[in-house]
Amino acid sequence: MTETSFPILEAPLNVEQWKSVARGFGTGVLDEGGNPYNLTSLNNVNNTAVIAVDTKTHFNHAVVSGFYHKMDAPISVELPAVARATTYRVALMYNPLDKAMPVKLTVVTSLDTTGGKEYLVLWEVTRQPNQLLTDSARVKKRPIISPTIVVDSRESLPDASTVLWGTRAFIQQTGVEVRSSYTSWVTISPHRVGLSQPSGWEIRSPTGGIQVTPAEGGFFCTAGINPIRRAFGYTMPGTFHSIGEVIPAGYRPSSEIYTLVNQGNAVHEAYLATNGHLHIRSRTGNFSLKTGDSMGMTFSWFTPRTY
Repeated sequence: MTETSFPILEAPLNVEQWKSVARGFGTGVLDEGGNPYNLTSLNNVNNTAVIAVDTKTHFNHAVVSGFYHKMDAPISVELPAVARATTYRVALMYNPLDKAMPVKLTVVTSLDTTGGKEYLVLWEVTRQPNQLLTDSARVKKRPIISPTIVVDSRESLPDASTVLWGTRAFIQQTGVEVRSSYTSWVTISPHRVGLSQPSGWEIRSPTGGIQVTPAEGGFFCTAGINPIRRAFGYTMPGTFHSIGEVIPAGYRPSSEIYTLVNQGNAVHEAYLATNGHLHIRSRTGNFSLKTGDSMGMTFSWFTPRTY
């Protein structure tokens, strides 16, 4: 046979055909945001642990090779003491020979794929000889299925708590990609954030605001900041003084960030504080700014993720 096609009208799919069709659905946990299939209640006396249910829905569900698994109550699993280093894999095993329960929760020390078995590994627990279960090395594997949607604008996004955790959304109007995280949408692609405007000043930016690049643990941020005095004349003191907030919450540096300031032929100093305020000072004593005078400065910093 050089090619085939199915389904065939009025003919059922066999198991292998269904697995092929369902491959595009993905194999993984369906996460409603309540930490499904969590490994809890490690017991050193009985050498057991409990696979808990999702704390929001009070059940777990997953898809393995196109076959659905659901558990609506916690299940205890055995993780016995060992004579030599052993890694237990708590997994959902698909077994095509099991007609009554094709996918079930199991604990194995090796992934036996004979007979067409396939696995969705949830946890790896490595025990050493004479080691308490609570001291074992535990790694959450538990891949989740993450759907992708497309919306016109950020305002078009559904409530993040109503979609699967990790759902990705592409926003057409801005070209930005976001991911659902419990009750909010988190931007995961490079994006731009506007600067705040303190009283008495207009903040312009040659970078168009804060240019944000997501990174491990937070964001790299770069901003060109050009404050223009819009109120009455201003005397820049020789000591640092805040002109107000310019960096919005969520993108502020975790420590003070310093730079030099160009203002005509003069050079001053500035720093961004952890509360988002911009502080400036003259290096030559009090320096007068007239209405409409401007300054130029650039900052780069890292902001830790706070959610």
